[in-house]
Amino acid sequence: MNVIDRAAPGLATLVTAHALAPHRNPYVVYLARLAPRSRRSLHYVLQRAARELSGGACDAESLPWWEMRSGEVAAYRRRLQDAGLAPKTVNIAMTGMSGVLKECWRLGLLAADDLLRTTDGLYVKDDGREPAGREITTLELRALFAACEADRSPAGARDAAIVAVMYACGLRRFEACDLRVEDYRPGTGELIVRQGKGNKWGKLWVTSTGAKLALSDWLAVRGAGDKDGPLFLRINKGGAIIEGRGISPDAVNDLLRKRQLQAEISPFASHDLRRSNITHLRRAGVDLEIRRRVARHSNVSTTARYDRGNDEEVQTALGLLTTPYEGREQNERE
Repeated sequence: MNVIDRAAPGLATLVTAHALAPHRNPYVVYLARLAPRSRRSLHYVLQRAARELSGGACDAESLPWWEMRSGEVAAYRRRLQDAGLAPKTVNIAMTGMSGVLKECWRLGLLAADDLLRTTDGLYVKDDGREPAGREITTLELRALFAACEADRSPAGARDAAIVAVMYACGLRRFEACDLRVEDYRPGTGELIVRQGKGNKWGKLWVTSTGAKLALSDWLAVRGAGDKDGPLFLRINKGGAIIEGRGISPDAVNDLLRKRQLQAEISPFASHDLRRSNITHLRRAGVDLEIRRRVARHSNVSTTARYDRGNDEEVQTALGLLTTPYEGREQNERE
């Protein structure tokens, strides 16, 4: 029997007295529908929501989501906003909650009318704050590569290749980690992205001379004999390559932080390499639709948001306009 303890002011604390079988549990069923990467991130999002909604009494699997109503959802959304989270982050949480609630309806645990009322007006609007991330300039990229080149161990070659392919092809860090040796064809530069966002595969090309050279140098160090292995391998503290063990997304963050400090440039996120790819392609005159295809976004509006043009560019662009005002003195002379 489910009970609702409303001890928490303004937010219902939901507690369940029994557990459902996995195939009847809306949280379990919802996660099973997702791609592996989305499953991991939304697992953490929903676990946090479940703990806060139940005052720590339930996890996401035991929380009776079907007892949720618009008041509980609105109060939790407001709590996230009051914590200073960006609208995008809040909306990710709302997406997860909406997904579980829809599974409640599919499983017959929630009436259609209740689902509609609970999920109505779920998302928050953009508050106009500065977008996350920054552009990594060409000078900063050179400094990063110089830091990698100064390291004559296998890690130096590997890290240079990771930075190069993430920037030159606009890869997400987990996409770089999922690359395998057979995904890259040096002759044509063709690169198969095995696990794109949404579990979609894609094809890109490493055509930048510098990026091809970085990958060539790494393959020479790595050895291309293991055709079925990860492209980027782990390296132990002694500097030896660990055969067959691919690098993790967290390790990519660590190595980028290390090279950023060595290069003495401002901190950046791994995703900033992807943002810089899109920004620099736009500066090179590449059409927005082509940039969308490079980024593998579903919508060009998403690609446009990745562009990190600066105020100087806006100022220069506005200076290109001709305003045909000749001034009062000119008119008086005529």
